[in-house]
Amino acid sequence: MGNVVLIRFKNLSLKFKLILIIMIVTGISLFAGFALNEVFENQRFKEGLIDQAFMNARLVSEYCVTPLDFGYQEEAQTILSKLASIPDVQNGFLFNNNGGVFASYHRDMPVHVRTFPTDTTHHFFDDEGLHIFSPITFNGALKGSIYLRVSTSTLSERQKNRLFSVFVIGVGMLIISYFLGQRMQKVVSHPILTLAELTRKISESGDYSIQINKSGKDEISVLYAGFSNMLEQIHLRENERDIAEEEKTRLNAILENTSDLVSMADPAGNLTYMNPAGLKILGWTELDSLSNLKIPDVHPGWANDVITEEGIPAAITEGVWQGETALLDKDGNEVPLLQVLMSHKSGVGELLYMSTIMRDITDRKLAEEQAEKSAALLKAIFDAIPDGIIATSREHEILSVNAGFLRKFNFDEEQVLGQNTADLVEDRKEYAQIQEERNDLPIEEQLKPHIIHYKTSDGNVFPGETLSVPIYTQAHENTGHIKLIRDISDRVHFEASLRQSQKLESIGTMVGGISHELNNILQSMFLYGGLLQDDLPENEEMQELLQHMLDDGERARDIVQQILTFSREGVSALVPQHIHGIIDEALSFLATSLPPNIRMIKQIDSDCDRVLCDKTQIHQIIINLCNNARDAMQQKGGVLDVRLQQKPDSGIIELVVRDSGQGMKQELQERIFDPFFTTKEIGEGTGLGLSVIHGIVELMEGEISVESEPGKGSTFNLRFPAAQELPEAMGNPDPKITFDANKHILIVDDEESIRMGAHTNFERQGFKVTSAQHGVDALGLFMRDPDAFDLVMTDLSMPEMSGVDLARAIRDTGSIIPIVLSTGQLGIDSENEYRDVGVTAFIQKPWTNQDLNNIVKGLLST
Repeated sequence: MGNVVLIRFKNLSLKFKLILIIMIVTGISLFAGFALNEVFENQRFKEGLIDQAFMNARLVSEYCVTPLDFGYQEEAQTILSKLASIPDVQNGFLFNNNGGVFASYHRDMPVHVRTFPTDTTHHFFDDEGLHIFSPITFNGALKGSIYLRVSTSTLSERQKNRLFSVFVIGVGMLIISYFLGQRMQKVVSHPILTLAELTRKISESGDYSIQINKSGKDEISVLYAGFSNMLEQIHLRENERDIAEEEKTRLNAILENTSDLVSMADPAGNLTYMNPAGLKILGWTELDSLSNLKIPDVHPGWANDVITEEGIPAAITEGVWQGETALLDKDGNEVPLLQVLMSHKSGVGELLYMSTIMRDITDRKLAEEQAEKSAALLKAIFDAIPDGIIATSREHEILSVNAGFLRKFNFDEEQVLGQNTADLVEDRKEYAQIQEERNDLPIEEQLKPHIIHYKTSDGNVFPGETLSVPIYTQAHENTGHIKLIRDISDRVHFEASLRQSQKLESIGTMVGGISHELNNILQSMFLYGGLLQDDLPENEEMQELLQHMLDDGERARDIVQQILTFSREGVSALVPQHIHGIIDEALSFLATSLPPNIRMIKQIDSDCDRVLCDKTQIHQIIINLCNNARDAMQQKGGVLDVRLQQKPDSGIIELVVRDSGQGMKQELQERIFDPFFTTKEIGEGTGLGLSVIHGIVELMEGEISVESEPGKGSTFNLRFPAAQELPEAMGNPDPKITFDANKHILIVDDEESIRMGAHTNFERQGFKVTSAQHGVDALGLFMRDPDAFDLVMTDLSMPEMSGVDLARAIRDTGSIIPIVLSTGQLGIDSENEYRDVGVTAFIQKPWTNQDLNNIVKGLLST
């Protein structure tokens, strides 16, 4: 079959042979050329699509580092939503470093997420399009990964369009080749025959060694024989030219389509070329705009120095140089760039031209600046926290601390970095035991704060509430801890003070009630003792024994008064007065009793404001504190320092009593204000001294505190508020010598012993006396005949009707009869209150017969 076709072809005329050959050659050339071009163009388009996809992924990755690092999921979702501006991107997924989906973007509908190793880059094509997967890192650390699916519909559409173009062009070229063949067979037939004849002659003369293998004498055979060798040479040259042209086309396409700036300059520094991306970055639209510019003209000064002093010399020597520089755009603004500079030399080493590739890193710089600002903000927040914060390794080595820690511990940062946290505590054994016990606790218990005593660089110890949070890797491996340390010294002192106040208040309430009952007993003791003393004959021994009993009663009354003072229920005539003279008077009295080995120092400021106080109680404070100081320095001697001063610009008067004695331990300091607690031997103290002082200070609305260390003495600080105004004068009427004994006295008291004793006492004084057990009974007696009585003496605390209620009821009748109120609870406020309801005079329990008689005689004096 092939031979028949071949014979028929040989027998065709030259016209049809030319037409047929031209059409066949044209068709084959077109097919081969378009096929090769299509393969190349498709491959280039895919590479461009891949590069563009990875560029988009890198841009998204750079913006998502911070959200991934800090867990800002909404911010990451917002960044992914920007992919909507890129038409070919169909889906995007942002994964955290655990492989979980952190944020996603879908143009049309969700797609199944493919899984890849999180630390490698992948891409591939399938029916759904182009799939890429890239890890996200920052400073060498893996933060997460990103997946994008890019549509290849553009590629498919492009292929269809090109195939259609190839078809149309092919058909057109075949038609053209047909008409061209028609024309050529007319114009070329004769020249071909002539050329063939000449070629044969040249060949026969030996100028060319061309072998003619084909038989026949037609034009094609002669032309093939004559030009076979020439065609071979031409074919080789055409191949070389096509390859060169293809490389040039490819290079031009890269230069014209890359997003990086590419430019060239001659050895003199004149710019000779810049690609469209470079023109766009600089704001120019035509190359002519740069035709007269040199390299220094398009760089800011600092960048020009880098290029001329570092970049060009390195490129000429090494062939290439890379670094960060900048360009000036048309408006004079700096554009930060990452630049690669290359030198191109001839075979003999002569510099032909310089070329450069520059990448715009504005977005990266902005991201770096934002990261620096975020880091600075975090550092500022870190240092602004007043509590101490420590970051440690797994072995508790200190890696970082905040400013609050440095302030509290009084360290420089370089002093503490690298130390173990155990170096910061007061007791390393206790610390090790705490850590061991906490390691055995469940994780939720470990996250609760605990108390550790820390030691600063200057040796001060403070209780620190410590919160220790472990740090874990993705593999759940512990890499260290973050410790937050809060100084709770004030809280501990407050809680201790609160417990002390509550304890003293409870004890005060108890002893206050007991003291009131003792007052009634002592009252009977004084009352009947006084009556008995009047009845006894002038027997010196009996009178002495009775006086001993009454003196012991006086001592008991003083103790009860101290107890009442401690419980803040005692009688205190508090008046505003200067206390410097009172303190001087008490110290002068004490100076005579101090042993020779104790020296007293006084620094008393006489310009201090008044203090609302009782002179006797101020004496009591000075005597008790100084006696305690004397006892603490009894053996070795020392210095007793007493100071009174007013704090500048405040209404606080401060009294300080300091000794250089043996001092006290902490546990002893916590108990010194407890009633009945004493460190002295039995019989040397009642244990009420400091507790009474505490009660007096509170009654004066002041504060008392103590500072002491074993072997370093003790310092008592008392702080009182200043009192500026003097109240109205108060007190009982002065007793008179002359009085009318025929007066009628009404006595009201629910304590029978006191009522009957007072009754007997008044009768012995010549008065007419009527007694009543209750206020209601007494009011009834008075209402029946108000003019029958000349004076009413009533107890304060009675059932059904108190003495105050009785006084108010009597005054409601319009009577002005004198009323004496007997009470164990009396102060300035209560005295004013009682006077307001009509009480004329007061007598403080336990009173003596003489005290009672003086007041009554004064009110009934003539």
